[in-house]
Amino acid sequence: MFKRLKRLYRSRGHGIHSPFAYHFVTGVAGERAAFYAYRELDSLPGDRRQHHVARLLHRVAVFFTPPVIGVTGELPALYRRSLELSDSRCRVIPLAYCETPPRLIIVADDTTVDALPELPRERQSLIFLNRVVTPRDSMSFTDGKMSIIVRDTRLPAQHFEINL
Repeated sequence: MFKRLKRLYRSRGHGIHSPFAYHFVTGVAGERAAFYAYRELDSLPGDRRQHHVARLLHRVAVFFTPPVIGVTGELPALYRRSLELSDSRCRVIPLAYCETPPRLIIVADDTTVDALPELPRERQSLIFLNRVVTPRDSMSFTDGKMSIIVRDTRLPAQHFEINL
């Protein structure tokens, strides 16, 4: 019960002092405004949780605007389409076929953080769809079911439990 209240409190930006984390929590994860892709995403098959995750993936992809999104494992069609709608120039491809480490990686299988490529100085984001991962050297956001990790040398290593 206490964790739920704490996540709700943090989800509104309370107690978050990092400017990047505050903007990410309030402007990306907690965004309530309708995006242009929501109408098409809502017409695709999937349950309520899948549509919620698809909307979150779309907002994260719009926020980071990566030219390539690397995927490990099998990504549901709804999630893939939400990523493709983020930018017409964005390519969603398997991580094994990426020539350089992508700035956004979606982990849909049991791949570990250590097995993923890392960019040395440039911001890189990882989204673990089915589990909670909290590395010690990155900023992470989790809701107890999935995790979003942002690797950047300019950001402090912090962990936030929020409602994603």
